[in-house]
Amino acid sequence: MPPRAISPSSRMRWPGARAGAAVFGIGGGPCRGSSHVSIDPSNHGTLSSPERDLRAATVDSSLLMAQWYHTDEKRLVTRGLSRHSVGVTPIVFHVWGSRGGRNTYGSRVGNSTSCYSLVYGEELFVFDAGHGLSALAKSLDDDQALHAVKRIHLLVTHAHMDHWEGIKDAEWMWRRGNGLELTLIGPAEALATIKHGHEPPAFVPLEVLAMGTLGKLVLHELRAGVKLALPGATLEAVALHHYSGIAPNRRYLETLGYRLSLAGGPTVAYLSDHEPTDATAAMEDAVLAGAQLAVIDANYADIAQHAFGHGSVEHASHLARRHRGTRLLTAHHGPTSSDDAIEEAVRRHAGDLDNVLVATEGTRLVWDAAGRRFTPS
Repeated sequence: MPPRAISPSSRMRWPGARAGAAVFGIGGGPCRGSSHVSIDPSNHGTLSSPERDLRAATVDSSLLMAQWYHTDEKRLVTRGLSRHSVGVTPIVFHVWGSRGGRNTYGSRVGNSTSCYSLVYGEELFVFDAGHGLSALAKSLDDDQALHAVKRIHLLVTHAHMDHWEGIKDAEWMWRRGNGLELTLIGPAEALATIKHGHEPPAFVPLEVLAMGTLGKLVLHELRAGVKLALPGATLEAVALHHYSGIAPNRRYLETLGYRLSLAGGPTVAYLSDHEPTDATAAMEDAVLAGAQLAVIDANYADIAQHAFGHGSVEHASHLARRHRGTRLLTAHHGPTSSDDAIEEAVRRHAGDLDNVLVATEGTRLVWDAAGRRFTPS
């Protein structure tokens, strides 16, 4: 169902704006258990009488500053969308951020918080929006595999900041007229947190950043158990076991894992920020079954260390043994884990496995359709 208009009228123009304003709508999504808010930054209009109060309540100096940034003539750099096509469109998986909790400096494994991507032609599927998202966004102009991208499907797992802090830094939120279509997909708690985190006085609303830059911004709420049709792909969402704090004061977060299957291509499983238990084993096996690639929470080295809704290299190695046809990346490296400790844990628990890799920033895996596998590039 297409978005339906809500009151007050959404056609408005900010004072002095050249880029047009955001159009807001909400309606049922394309499947049960989902809904979305659509923002079209390309529409222009004028303020009607009922909208003046809305403008007065929402436009402050920070919003006007963002509007100025987008219209500064010195910054009118646009990303070319008419790229030349290559014969066979590659399917490529990138690691942009593999650190959990915080951003670090000087690591050869991972400095930026969680962000991974799978690209196929015009469609870019992104797993989490940590600080690594800024590197991904910048690479749209630098990596040949990313040149054709027109639509970005950003899959957020949960509300913790290290999984969405990169949204405001992405180049596509700042480059005027780039025309990219961005859809944020995730649980209701995460989307609400992201919206609130960008509101004044902390920053500026996402819809303001999108004015004059993105072609479209959509927020799509998803629940566990839902299967969502995306362009050329199917997304399945599962509930993960993730929390903050120590019993009896734990706070459980609405957290989703994802299984993304490209039509006629690979399946990628993403289970980050998940503390495995006996009760979650069947779910984990179902998500990995038949998948060619899996990104697994390995915050700790050993199962005995499991806490705060996170898993371990040891548990990831057990999954790799049960799913030998799946290339598995140990990811979400602990915020205080050294490179040597991360690599030693993988050698100790998975040294005999040829299907386990450490998720290292800069890793690039290319889909080999004939061999039905991902290979390092």
